[in-house]
Amino acid sequence: MIWRILFIALFSAVINAAQFYFFYSQTLEVLAQELSFQLLPEELNAVAQSLPSMYEAMNNWLILLLSLQLALATWAGCWLSYRLYGPVERIRNALVDISMGKLSSEIRIRKGDELTDIAEDINDSSARIQVMVMSMKENIAVLEKCDLPQEQTLHLETIRHNLEYFETLEIDYSDHPKSKVEHDDEPVV
Repeated sequence: MIWRILFIALFSAVINAAQFYFFYSQTLEVLAQELSFQLLPEELNAVAQSLPSMYEAMNNWLILLLSLQLALATWAGCWLSYRLYGPVERIRNALVDISMGKLSSEIRIRKGDELTDIAEDINDSSARIQVMVMSMKENIAVLEKCDLPQEQTLHLETIRHNLEYFETLEIDYSDHPKSKVEHDDEPVV
């Protein structure tokens, strides 16, 4: 990525340098032509002798401006890529983790990084999915404790097995209060 940034910075600097050179070269030529009609021969000779030094000064400024632009463009490109590459890489890694079932994966973004809103949205979405999966796991744990026909027990086992693909926060469901499904004879308050 850094080579692309350097190439773009160099390409931009070369284009600007060419514009600068052609503009001032043309300006000096027009100035010399106009002055040839307005100056005396001695003055014209003095101007003609100073034109090469003007070109040299223009070339020196051109090199200085080109170097400054190249340095600034390179710095800006590196800074921007640093601010973008880190978050993009962390978002990509988190999405890979989530696709592998690791719903507790969280994207951590440095303060001031770009894409913070996207990272927060992905974290929120992952948390919501994790809550839904945990709720399904809890409901299946409750249903497995009920006396169900063999066929329904097999279906629950398949569903529980499929939900095990998702890594979520571990909660011990035995510590939760008894649900209405477990004890229909107890009044619900």
